[in-house]
Amino acid sequence: MTKSGNQEPKAREPKAKWKQETVDKLKVVMAAPVDSCIYKVPNKLRKVKEDAYNPRVVSIGPFHRKNPDLVDAVRECKWRCMLSLLQQTEDENKSHQCFEDCSDAIYDLDDNVRQCYAETIKYDKNELATIMLLDGCFILELFIRYHEAKKEKQGDGDEAKNVIEGDGSDPILKSKWMIAALQHDLALLENQIPFSVLVTLYNIVKPEATISVASLALDFFEPMNEKHIPDELGMDFKHLLDLLHKFYFPKPVPSEPSEISIPVDNSKLNDERSRCCFSLSRKVIKKSDESQTSSGHSSQPDDAAGNDKWGFDYCARELLESGVQLHIPSEKDENLLNIKFSNGGLSIPTLIINKSTSSIFRNLIAYEQYSLSSTNTVTSYAFLMKSLVRYPEDFKLLQERKIIKPHLIGEQEYLNQFKTILDEVVAKDDFCFASVRDQVNQYCESWCHLNKLQVYLKVRFLKEIRDLHNTYFTSTWSIISFLAAFALLILTSLQTYYAIHGPHK
Repeated sequence: MTKSGNQEPKAREPKAKWKQETVDKLKVVMAAPVDSCIYKVPNKLRKVKEDAYNPRVVSIGPFHRKNPDLVDAVRECKWRCMLSLLQQTEDENKSHQCFEDCSDAIYDLDDNVRQCYAETIKYDKNELATIMLLDGCFILELFIRYHEAKKEKQGDGDEAKNVIEGDGSDPILKSKWMIAALQHDLALLENQIPFSVLVTLYNIVKPEATISVASLALDFFEPMNEKHIPDELGMDFKHLLDLLHKFYFPKPVPSEPSEISIPVDNSKLNDERSRCCFSLSRKVIKKSDESQTSSGHSSQPDDAAGNDKWGFDYCARELLESGVQLHIPSEKDENLLNIKFSNGGLSIPTLIINKSTSSIFRNLIAYEQYSLSSTNTVTSYAFLMKSLVRYPEDFKLLQERKIIKPHLIGEQEYLNQFKTILDEVVAKDDFCFASVRDQVNQYCESWCHLNKLQVYLKVRFLKEIRDLHNTYFTSTWSIISFLAAFALLILTSLQTYYAIHGPHK
């Protein structure tokens, strides 16, 4: 009995140890962040275009801090920027007090900062506080200097990039290339710090400022449309990428129902007319494709809609040839998501495209893919716009209609940038433009409207004129040959007429 009694506690030891290990693990899980907002990009998305998710010159936050490929000069510049930001006056006591207040405030944010990251942060409290203080001061000083330079040049952002004032030993802030690289890096999903860190530091350093951190940040990034940036914005942002998401892609406005009722199967007559005219339309499109092939342009689309459920069934050129008018809103519309279809016209607000637009879109989409609480607005917008632009001619058409406003980027570069933007992206159920898509697709399949027939005939007439020009008037000699042949035809006709109807003896 004694022997067995001694063995029973020993037998319990492994079980007790296992239970305790399980409890300890559960405690770690309970303490883990549940409202994280800064994620690492999934490998499937990263493999599509890795450069779009990796910083080029500067690391922000803990994820890329030890990246050896980043520019060493920027690491040194961070410390200079922090010194410049904290030394607001020549009074050493005030500067030291500013440093004390900022460091204390950041140090106390440790728990909140860690909850913002989806990955476990391996740095201790002191190291993480250093990262937040250093990166936060660097970002604020960069935003403030950029804003002041733009004000001196009366809002001319391109010239401001060349006159950003700073210490002569900080060439980064005077380099146009470096500013563009910083704009790219600060909009990356993995290269973020909590927005609350920036607000906390800014309120200490600039307690009487009349412009908010959010406004300074939006002023620094390249604009995506002509939306006005107010001096004061709310502070309900998780980080800089979330700020871009909420400012340019707010919650979608419910689509207004189309003013036109589109009957589809009212009668056999309408069915026959629809099939006949639609077949004619497709022949015109096919013929257009063949003419583009002969002129050296690719007749193959860059990509289909990307998903059977999302996007239009027709690209921009096909929509126009099917009787849909493409235009920007009659009144200035600052919401990119206000895409509407009414009375045969598709209204799309202007989108400004530059060399960093593709990277920003990819990171916004990755943010939506990871964040269940985020709306699906950017992903929906990307699907819709990608379905419109499948040929270089689509890009030119939208550019003529001022729907796309390219800045230092051509149609082929646009197609290359956005060709894979939706690869490995999971299409959720909440497509923001389902109503508009259905209205446009149904309108294109029905030929029962006088307005549509007029547009179709006008487009076809203009197309025939273009084909005639491309065939007979592409050079001076072809024009002379055509005129000579036409004159010969007239003279021959006159000779034949007078030979038949001339005076008879």
